[in-house]
Amino acid sequence: SSTLGRLSALSLTGYQIFLGKLPLGHFTTLLSYWSQFTRPLAAVAQGFEGVIKEVIDAQKLVELMQTQPTVPNRLGALPLKVEYGRVDFDNVTFGYDDRQRVLEGLTFSCEPGQRIAFVGKTGGGKTTVLRLLCRDYDALSGSIKIDGQEIRDVTIDSLRSAIATVPQQPKMLNLTIMENIRYGNSASDEEIYQVCKDVEIHKELCKIGYDKIVGENGVKLSGGQMQRIALVRAILKDPTILILDEAMSAVDTLTESNIQRNLAPYLQKRTVLIVSHRLATITSADRIFVMKDGQIVQQGTHEQLKPHGLYAQLWAA
Repeated sequence: SSTLGRLSALSLTGYQIFLGKLPLGHFTTLLSYWSQFTRPLAAVAQGFEGVIKEVIDAQKLVELMQTQPTVPNRLGALPLKVEYGRVDFDNVTFGYDDRQRVLEGLTFSCEPGQRIAFVGKTGGGKTTVLRLLCRDYDALSGSIKIDGQEIRDVTIDSLRSAIATVPQQPKMLNLTIMENIRYGNSASDEEIYQVCKDVEIHKELCKIGYDKIVGENGVKLSGGQMQRIALVRAILKDPTILILDEAMSAVDTLTESNIQRNLAPYLQKRTVLIVSHRLATITSADRIFVMKDGQIVQQGTHEQLKPHGLYAQLWAA
């Protein structure tokens, strides 16, 4: 655009000189002073562009703050009192619309400290179970309890403070890697470095630089790096319940195996709910729920389930 402006100005001046309305010296003067005139204007334009961006960002923030939650707190809701992390679903039914039920009469329990895996074909309702536990939606019927407390009767903030979720596609802020990790917790650098080592990403981040800006939605990071950073962030939150929803899908199996081994002492103290299509990574789960059409059709350990049923088909696939 600056080149076009310069050509236009030179053409107009040349035309005026040709008509005899300006002396030839004006052309030389224009060439000499062009950059002195245009550089401040370019700086002003660039600054104005930054101001516009800040205004747009501020507008988005205001709109976000004014957005009403999909699931509001009930009148008189109390903070969740978490002691152990026991989870109970009792005859839970749910559908995203009135035409089709995603879950139908779902009942199961997770004992404190257990690693529970949900497996099954796409559309079986696995992720929906986790979203209901976080109260992204309310069940149509039945009850969901944590340590004996109905989650609809507790405040959403206290519920989600007790739970950390690592989704398949984690969200990243356009900040540094360190700021993204520390978001929502006050961990020291040493604590962060140790967890990053356990999650097999510390060496990579040292090469990249913990102070590197990740870009919008983490565009400068790979999918596997974003998933592991999200896992670090979740662990540093120190939750009672940890949800891993295809959390290692972009990480190779060897690295995932190393991460599981490194985190085993930490995970023993927490209730862990896992959704994974990669069955080889959940064989050590305390219990595996096989889901189909919103219901649990099999449950047990890997060795119990491997010989027969839908699990055998999934394992052989």
